[in-house]
Amino acid sequence: MVFTQPLFMMMILFGFFLICCGSALYTMEPEYRICAGSMWLILQGFTIELGAVLVKTSAINQLVQSSKKMIRIHINRNVMLMKVVAFVLVVSAFLTTWMFRDPFTATTARFLYTENDVTFVEIDVKCASESNAWMLSVFAWELILLLLAAVLAYQSRTVMKQLNESKSLAIMVYVHFFFFCIRGVTAFLYVYNFLDGSKSATWFSLNYSLDSLCAMSIYVFPKIYQAWRLPVEDKPTRLLTSLGTSTAFGLQTISSTGGSEFDDNVEDLQILVCSANIGNAEPTMESLGAWIPVGGSCSEVNFLEGAVPLVGTFDLIAIGMQEATWTPSAGSLRDIASTEKSPRAP
Repeated sequence: MVFTQPLFMMMILFGFFLICCGSALYTMEPEYRICAGSMWLILQGFTIELGAVLVKTSAINQLVQSSKKMIRIHINRNVMLMKVVAFVLVVSAFLTTWMFRDPFTATTARFLYTENDVTFVEIDVKCASESNAWMLSVFAWELILLLLAAVLAYQSRTVMKQLNESKSLAIMVYVHFFFFCIRGVTAFLYVYNFLDGSKSATWFSLNYSLDSLCAMSIYVFPKIYQAWRLPVEDKPTRLLTSLGTSTAFGLQTISSTGGSEFDDNVEDLQILVCSANIGNAEPTMESLGAWIPVGGSCSEVNFLEGAVPLVGTFDLIAIGMQEATWTPSAGSLRDIASTEKSPRAP
């Protein structure tokens, strides 16, 4: 949650809000404004919600992949917002074309049936268009968004813990797809008159409402709860300077949280800078363990007198070495690393 963009979270919540409003319209008496309005709200809601998730997650994956290749990239938030806007404009063009060429409006169907030698006329009013291709296009668009989200969830499974949303995103996609399948069955029964208008509208309204509620419970509410329960010192505050040192085997460590010129909306970034002159001597696991804090724990660093001690773990550890050329010996760090990665014999 510390690395979550509040703007994109608000966009995702706004998308869920539009879906809920559209589902509420399904319970009203069908007419053109109700039918068209419900379709606009629901389709745009799904587009904004999943579009914001796709853009945010793809940017995180791009950042992580570029860092592995030691490539510097610049992520512009305005460009990310424009991508979401592009999704919305494409859907708006589709809906506008649909409503002008084949309006999604109230249609009346009459059915004759006989009971006790008496003929009755049953009138069923529901929202529909003359062609079913429009509704199939809506389902196809939702399916494409879900597939893209599933791919991004799979790609982000190896991202660092603070940025990793693969589990919650994958579960949210699964829940969306579950309700998507139920809507597909309901739509089939709805189009081919196996369900009357009132029953199908009730099912659609309930489906969209539960879908939004479950997705928010999986993806949004945990982030809000996590932000609420964070300790005060971990919440966004003015950045303060705090230095400390840790020496071992002639090596020095300096930690800092940056300068104090930042505003109150900037989050603390705890950085550990480790510098050393190795003297072309091969380091050992023991020396590195005494030099670099285990698990990045701030408590392993000896802070200078008068400095404000840091808590928790460091967000970033930078290591710089001078005269760091040596020939690996038997049982060296490289051999140890390769041994740990190789499968062990049963």
